[in-house]
Amino acid sequence: MKVISVISGKGGVGKTTLTANLGILLTKMGKDVVVIDCNLTTSHLGMHFGIPAERVTLNDVLRGDSTLEEAMYEHPSGMKIVTASLSHRNMKGVDIVFLRPIVRKLDADVVLLDAPPGFERNTHGVLMASDGSLIITTPDLPSVIDVVRCTEILDDLKIPSFGLVVNMRGRGKDELTRSEIEGITGLEIMEEVPFDRSMQQTLRKRIPITLYKPNSLSSRALLRLAHKIEGIEYKTSLFEALRNLLRL
Repeated sequence: MKVISVISGKGGVGKTTLTANLGILLTKMGKDVVVIDCNLTTSHLGMHFGIPAERVTLNDVLRGDSTLEEAMYEHPSGMKIVTASLSHRNMKGVDIVFLRPIVRKLDADVVLLDAPPGFERNTHGVLMASDGSLIITTPDLPSVIDVVRCTEILDDLKIPSFGLVVNMRGRGKDELTRSEIEGITGLEIMEEVPFDRSMQQTLRKRIPITLYKPNSLSSRALLRLAHKIEGIEYKTSLFEALRNLLRL
């Protein structure tokens, strides 16, 4: 079992969207995948799938009131999802320190932990439950500087980094280049996911972009990323090859 925490130095960089879509793609690749919303204070993962808010959540599991299996929601894709509570009042008696032993009991190929943004105590608890972290950023200076802080924390906790993903490439002007980001962070970029205006539409429809528009540029970038995470060679489709040719 591979447990990957998906982290970012700040909110708003598309961490949860990327986590949700990676889970879908890895499931379509034949993996048994569990995605867990570990953002206990501002949980959003369930919104991407239209999961009812009144379900058993990770909060109940960490409190000892329910098992992780009872909190699982099986998506039509086959991916299993554990949401966190939308109510701040449901934080009583909840401690993220219990996450690691709970996760380690799972029988799955891949577990994706959608960590809280930033560097709070809960983030540390999520990191300690994982085998390594995938860091997400956008190509602007504040977000990239926060990646440096992420790497420092990973080093201190002796948690390896699976790599760096640049999200929303092409959203605005004066973005940092690939070489600038790699120079600042000291990390090689695994994949750059282009900005996609359809993302807001998919959230409204509760359908991840990789299911809603599987041939979009962003979906293809996410598919390449899923292959890299699994160490599988990505083969360009005929449709993608023709589109790339037309763009030249």
